[in-house]
Amino acid sequence: MLILPPGHGRAVASRRRLAPRERRIVAIVSGLCGALVVVVVVALVATAAKPARGCLNVSFASSLGVQTLTSCGAQARAVCDSVGTSGGYSGRAGQLIAADCRKLKLPVGPTAP
Repeated sequence: MLILPPGHGRAVASRRRLAPRERRIVAIVSGLCGALVVVVVVALVATAAKPARGCLNVSFASSLGVQTLTSCGAQARAVCDSVGTSGGYSGRAGQLIAADCRKLKLPVGPTAP
């Protein structure tokens, strides 16, 4: 049998107040969590602007991360012509650019003289 001291029930039932330092820590952690939630929501909702009609827009993995290539008009034709050439796009990036060029009905690869 355990004998409890007088007033033990009152001490357990009463809540301990947070010290000023503890309140500041709770406020800082809550603020950081709120800021993190805002950053995640903005990152998920924000999208890149859609390219104009007839423009080349391709995203592919590169050695520096994801690269997005957007070009229109003569510049898009030049990019499509450079696919598969020395100094041009090759590999998976070349395949993705070529597929987008074909959707725009632009010639892919070097043109015959």
